[in-house]
Formats: sequence, C-alpha cells, structure tokens
Amino acid sequence: MIIVNVRRMIDSGIELDKLSPMVDYFLNYVISHAMVSGKVENWVTIFDLRNVGVTQIPRDRIQGIVKSMGKNYRGRLFRFFATDVTLLVRGVWKMAHKFVDEFTNKKLLIFGNDYGKELLELMDEDCLEEKYGGKQPNKTDNFWPPQFS
Repeated sequence: MIIVNVRRMIDSGIELDKLSPMVDYFLNYVISHAMVSGKVENWVTIFDLRNVGVTQIPRDRIQGIVKSMGKNYRGRLFRFFATDVTLLVRGVWKMAHKFVDEFTNKKLLIFGNDYGKELLELMDEDCLEEKYGGKQPNKTDNFWPPQFS
C-alpha cells in the first residue's frame, strides 16, 4: 500500500519538476525491495485528501504523479483510493465516472470518510494505520526508508 498524503505535499511546497523524479525513485525502490515475482507484483494507492479543501487540491502535482505512474508503472496499480474527498469533488466524479471504461472504474474508488470497510477488504488491519481503520499507529515521522510488512 502506498499512501500519498496530499496535505503534506501541499505544505512542503514541492514543485512538479522535483516531485516526479522523487516519485520515480520511490516506486523503483518499492519494486526492488517489496515486490516478490509471482506473489506481490502490484500495489494499492491511497491519495489521502484529509484537510484539503477543493480549491487547495494541487491538480498539477496529482496529475503529474498519476501520469507518471500510468506511463512508467503500467499494470502495477491494483486499486486507487481517494479518501476524505469533499462532497463537491465526489459529485463531479459521480458524473465523470460514467465516461470512464468499466475496468478503470473498478480501480478508481472515491470516498468521503466511509472507506474503512473497502480498505479492510484488501488489506489486513494489522498492516493499516488507525486513521484508515487498521491497528497500526498513525505515522507522523520516519517516512524513509519505507517500512514493509
């Protein structure tokens, strides 16, 4: 599971030209250190939008990350969760998802704060932070290197 805390991304002020190479480095690190050929070959991504207003969403950076992941890591994404999404954005997605193919719609899941059940269907609660319905303490520091469990 890869978690992108959008609030932290905004607060860091990082620009897309620096973010994209960092994401590539991180994902290559994950592939090298966490993937097991024939057993673990893809990931679930959470874009955590908690405490992010609709006008604060850094569309350029999010689109850049998603574009890079789609281009360079095709087939690695199993599910994409956008959590704590505002009502307005969920409404726009409800209309837009009708124009997206069924395969992609199964991968892209957009939630307010009611995502716990869906996440726990994919992840063991012992591997998931409390804020996502799991038993792990919420991470507040020590983000590198990633912890694999």
